[in-house]
Amino acid sequence: MWKLPKQSQTVCPGKELGNFSWTKLNSGQAQLTWMYEHYWTDMQRNYFLQKMLPLLDLRQHYFISMFLTVKRYRDFIGLLPKKLSLKILSYLSPRELLVTSQVSKTWYKLCSSNWLWRIKCQESTGGLPLPAPPDSWKNVFKSDYCLRQNWEEGKCRTAELKGHTAA
Repeated sequence: MWKLPKQSQTVCPGKELGNFSWTKLNSGQAQLTWMYEHYWTDMQRNYFLQKMLPLLDLRQHYFISMFLTVKRYRDFIGLLPKKLSLKILSYLSPRELLVTSQVSKTWYKLCSSNWLWRIKCQESTGGLPLPAPPDSWKNVFKSDYCLRQNWEEGKCRTAELKGHTAA
């Protein structure tokens, strides 16, 4: 039915997993683990789990529940393709993008994307014309935002430029 590794073979020599060491398993446990990981089909794994789970006590069910809870709340934006992540983030306002960028390094990198901030610059009103494409659209947005805020709050002054006059 299943071909097992020979008793003399070390299934996973010295492979560490947190505080768990594969070398601490007896040969039967090591063989079962090896078969689960490398030999069994998905259907066989499901059958094994179906038979094994009812045998566990409450502490082991709690452990599995906590383990799965942590896996369920993984970073979904980081798991998506970059283009899809950026498309989702493009629906956020600039303020929301700045808050969202504080979630993790992955989110910061995505929220700092030039593509994303170019869109935000295009969406903003009363922007300055740019002579050449900038290196950082986020800085352009910030400068434009500060200029608009200063203008709206009256934090500006007029300057008279001397030069040619209309004749």
